[in-house]
Amino acid sequence: PDTAPVVVWLQGGPGASSLYGLFEENGPFNSFSDGLQARNYSWNVKNNLVFIDQPVGTGFSFTKNSCYAKDQTDVGNDLYAFLVQFMKLFPKLQKNNLFITGESFGGHYVPAIGYTIYKNNPNATLKINLTGMMIGDGWTDPREQIVYGDYLYQTGLIDYNALQEFYSYQKLFVQQVDAQDWSGAFNTWGTLIDLYSYYAGTDVYNWLPQPPDDSNWDQFVQDTSTRKAIHVGSLDFNEESDTVYNNLQNNIPQSVKPWVEELLEHYPIVFYVGQVDVICGYPMVINFLRSLNWSGQQQYLNATRQQWKVEGDLAGYITGVENLFDVLVRDAGHMVPADQPSWAYELVNSFTTGHGVFASQKKHDGL
Repeated sequence: PDTAPVVVWLQGGPGASSLYGLFEENGPFNSFSDGLQARNYSWNVKNNLVFIDQPVGTGFSFTKNSCYAKDQTDVGNDLYAFLVQFMKLFPKLQKNNLFITGESFGGHYVPAIGYTIYKNNPNATLKINLTGMMIGDGWTDPREQIVYGDYLYQTGLIDYNALQEFYSYQKLFVQQVDAQDWSGAFNTWGTLIDLYSYYAGTDVYNWLPQPPDDSNWDQFVQDTSTRKAIHVGSLDFNEESDTVYNNLQNNIPQSVKPWVEELLEHYPIVFYVGQVDVICGYPMVINFLRSLNWSGQQQYLNATRQQWKVEGDLAGYITGVENLFDVLVRDAGHMVPADQPSWAYELVNSFTTGHGVFASQKKHDGL
C-alpha cells in the first residue's frame, strides 16, 4: 500500500549486486531452471521494497572511470542523490517511513547514506523521512571486529597453535589501521581469512554444511526478455564488480563508527547477525557495539538479553534499548534472510512497525 514503509536494501561487496538479495534473500521471487518461484517470506509483503545496485558500476549501473566511488562519502552522496530523485518520481512515498537496510559491507553503506541524509535534511527542499536502519552481519568498524581468533578457537574451528597465529596478525592489523596503512591492513585482513580457510576448511560465510544453490538468477537477469523488460539493453551485468571493489579496497579496513555514534542519537539501528557466520561473526560485531560512545551506551551495556521467539520457536536472542539493538539469529550464516527467511521476515516487519521485539525503540527525529 502507498502508506507502507519504504525499505531500501543494499548488498555488500563492495561491488555486489543487490539483485542477489532480491532473488536469493528477501525479494518476491527466486529464479530456477524451471522458472520463477514466489518467495513465502518476501519483505515486500508489508513494505515497499527497493533494491539498489550501488556503488555505481555494480550490477547494471555504469559510469565513466572518474565517477567510481572512492570512499564512503562518495557512496553516501551518490545514494542520497538517487533517493532524492526516487522520491520526486514517487511523491506519494515522500511522507512514508524510510528504512535503510543492508548486509556485509552494507555495514559501511548504511551509515554512509544515513549520515548523508541526516546532514542534508535540515536545509533540503525535499527531506528524506529516514526512520531507522538495519544492518545484517555488517562490516562497520574493522579495528574492533578483527578479533577472529577467540571466536574460532572457542567454536573448535582452530586449535591453540593456530590461535597464536591469529593473535599475531590481529595485532598487526590494529597497528596498520592506527597508522592508516590501509593497503597493509587490507592485506593482513586477507591473510586472516586465508588462515581460516586453511585451518578450518569451511565456508567463511557459514561454517555449517550447505545444500547446493540451484538458483540461476544471474542468468535470468541477463536474459534478453528480462533486459528488455527492465530497459538495460546490452549493458554489461557485474554481479560482483572488480572495478568497484578495487576503487574501494583501501576503504575496507576503515571505520564508519563516528557516523554510527552520531546516528544513534537520532535514529534506531538494529544489528542482526547469523550465529554461524565467520567473516562478520556475532562476537566481532558485539566487540564493535560495546566500544561505541553515545548517550545511550551505558543503558545498552546494562540491558538484559532476551529470548526472541517467533510462533513459539526460539529464533535467537535480542539485546537493546531505545536506539541500539543487537540480534543473534540462530542457525543462520552471513545471509540471514536466505538461511532463516521466516525469522528475518518477522524481524524486519517488527522493526518497520515498531512492534514486537522493537516496541521499546525511541522515535526518530522525523522530518
